[in-house]
Amino acid sequence: MDENLIERLESAVVQLEALSRGGGAVEVGGYDAVEMDLSIIAFGDLISEYVGKIGGKVLDVSKIVEEAFSVQKELLIKIKRTQKPDMAGLVEFLRPLNELIGKANALTEGKLPDFFYHLKSASDSLTALAWIAYIGKDCGMSMPIAHVEESWQMAEFYNNKILVEYRNKDADHVEWAKALKELYVPGLRDYVESLSIGPCMECCWKKKKSICSTKFF
Repeated sequence: MDENLIERLESAVVQLEALSRGGGAVEVGGYDAVEMDLSIIAFGDLISEYVGKIGGKVLDVSKIVEEAFSVQKELLIKIKRTQKPDMAGLVEFLRPLNELIGKANALTEGKLPDFFYHLKSASDSLTALAWIAYIGKDCGMSMPIAHVEESWQMAEFYNNKILVEYRNKDADHVEWAKALKELYVPGLRDYVESLSIGPCMECCWKKKKSICSTKFF
């Protein structure tokens, strides 16, 4: 394992232990304990490992994918500081992510654009990030792991077309398609599966009795 990652994990453990003893916010090296939570570190590493591979000739949509994952990391941090919202609050909470998904979808509209398969694959894949909206069995969506897998299955239809079209023409496009898939499967899927709280974001929200809780509206 990378030595820098080991140091970051050890630092996070120290901070979380201090937080559990003191009951308040802990700050070490400029980061509070929420930002250094092991699940947040893991998501940061997911971004570093996979998102950086997506680029090349389909730069605009690749940047949107990267930005969407960065926004999701910010939302994961916010979840740990915020009480579980009602439906209206959840819509507002997800607004930054939904705006990026809309921006990606807009690239596929109108006259058939160049690299349509790339744009469609990337934009469809972003729906996988909505796994974070799961707040219980009655919320009307699949469990987080299943949601990620189902979302990628929709995007994979177009991703496979890239692989077929460019297999013997341009290796850059093939590598882009492979990197996009790795970002979600196994990347995001395995991250969601590995969350220590289990495959349910409902119990991640800050508890009502917590001292520093913030409320929606």
